[in-house]
Amino acid sequence: MDKDLEKWRKDGKHLPKFLRDFHEQKEFFKFLHEFNDPKNIEMIKDIDWVKGQIYFFDICLWTLARYGWTLQKSSSKQSFEDLDVIMREFTEKRNEMFSKILLDKKKD
Repeated sequence: MDKDLEKWRKDGKHLPKFLRDFHEQKEFFKFLHEFNDPKNIEMIKDIDWVKGQIYFFDICLWTLARYGWTLQKSSSKQSFEDLDVIMREFTEKRNEMFSKILLDKKKD
């Protein structure tokens, strides 16, 4: 990873100022959890990774938007890595793994 990008991320500059400190993050997520009361929202009642994703995108970002915050690609002049490339590589590796499993099962 580019050194400037790594420092920028470690400094938390990719986050809104109110989420750069761990304790502030913790407080925000306590607020978010209580504000949305997951026990009353069936799809996040028992959070697993899929439901966690839903919670983050459909609840967290929605709540942030209520207070004027949006999620957008940064305009900072950094050497960002290409998310499309890494996602494509991840998908290819996963597909190769599943193909291998299927081929191995056919051999049995």
